[in-house]
Amino acid sequence: MAHGKGDKPRIVMLDPTLLVALRAHWRAEHLPGPWLFPARAVGQWANHGVHPASASNSFRVALAKAAIGRHITLHGLRHAFATHCLEDGTDVITLQKLLGHSSVVTTARYAQVRTDQIRRTPSPLSKLQQ
Repeated sequence: MAHGKGDKPRIVMLDPTLLVALRAHWRAEHLPGPWLFPARAVGQWANHGVHPASASNSFRVALAKAAIGRHITLHGLRHAFATHCLEDGTDVITLQKLLGHSSVVTTARYAQVRTDQIRRTPSPLSKLQQ
């Protein structure tokens, strides 16, 4: 994502293996400017990022090619990412920064915790009885 004047850079979490693959993609495609996934213009790259609808369409095509019949969306992946981070112990403020939210209230909407995870959480009362 490009940053305009006064914009704060986004905080990202990137696996080193993925970073190598993304750098190879960048070099192979001769991508311009700050866009990792720029939009396509006629015969060249556009000077802006790919439109979310185009990304969603590409994702649907990939799901079909992979013969995944389950209804999955890019936004659903974002929710799954947030849920897995929380289940792995990431605190809500860190997750807020990773998702790029200005309000923790927005982040809380993404926080879906499995019921078995809730059942395994010890009651504070049991700590008093020890």
